[in-house]
Amino acid sequence: MSEIVLITGGCRSGKSMYGQRYCERIEGRHAYIATSPIYDEEMKQRIAVHQSARDPKKWKTFEEQLALYNAIEACSSHRVILIDCISLWISNVMYQCHKESKKVTESDIADLCDQVICACRKHGGLIVFISLEVGMGIVPSDSVSRLYRDLLGIANQVLAQKADKVSFMVSGLPLALKESV
Repeated sequence: MSEIVLITGGCRSGKSMYGQRYCERIEGRHAYIATSPIYDEEMKQRIAVHQSARDPKKWKTFEEQLALYNAIEACSSHRVILIDCISLWISNVMYQCHKESKKVTESDIADLCDQVICACRKHGGLIVFISLEVGMGIVPSDSVSRLYRDLLGIANQVLAQKADKVSFMVSGLPLALKESV
């Protein structure tokens, strides 16, 4: 039986470390699905810090910027999957659509999230998603930023509704929003 967990919160709220610790309480093979492209040297250093926090004997890293459902299926032999993060995945989807001169809608994102959840249910293990909460700030002044906020908000809502557990991180502390039903 799958257990799907969503951990959300603001920047530097402790989401990734909490998610990693949550996963490490489970024995077995662990997969880390990284969605972040390396944009510049500073991003490369941030990624290196994240990687150094994971024991390479316990964790195998998979990089997938777009097809999360395929990456989850590719991790079928891993008991635990940590996906970090949905926020960058949405950004990647937006960028890919822009490159292909396609519009991406809230409905498109909801459908992608449903596909991801379907792959999680087939997996049968623990799957933990990390995502930013961007709906608590000011309304962005430009249309691309507003679209990003809206699309990420929809992704978070779909994942939260279908997750077994949802935690909101504040100052390194988890606040349980949803426990297993």
